[in-house]
Amino acid sequence: KGHERPLKHVAPGEVSATSTDAINGSQLSAIVDQIAYKYISIKSSDIANKDNTGATAANSIAIGPNAATDVSASRSVAVGDGARGKVVDGVAVGSKSTADIASGVAGYNVNASRTDIYAGLSGAALTSKLGGVAVGTINQTRQINYVAA
Repeated sequence: KGHERPLKHVAPGEVSATSTDAINGSQLSAIVDQIAYKYISIKSSDIANKDNTGATAANSIAIGPNAATDVSASRSVAVGDGARGKVVDGVAVGSKSTADIASGVAGYNVNASRTDIYAGLSGAALTSKLGGVAVGTINQTRQINYVAA
């Protein structure tokens, strides 16, 4: 120890699955640049999902610390700290959000037990200022659950 020597002026080696060539610093740097995440920044000291193990279902996505999809929730998406995709095709967006209501379940009808007369609402709170949030398509609708007004 203490007699280490750098290898300098190393010619570029072949970078492939079968190569036994040495590679140089510029080749290594280029590879790191290719695999680096761009425009994604997640800062957390939480351990869960740190090693990209949160997406356990087939074709699912989990982004964020503690974000996860249940193994049976194929094609589900969980985005945010603690977000959970628990049903097939479920989408959970936001910290601690949970997509746990399966497709085909009837939603809550707010007018079912209403006795007062609708007086009409207006104002800035009811008119969006920015683009909408899409959670489906014209032919593939989705319920939005657990929303407070």
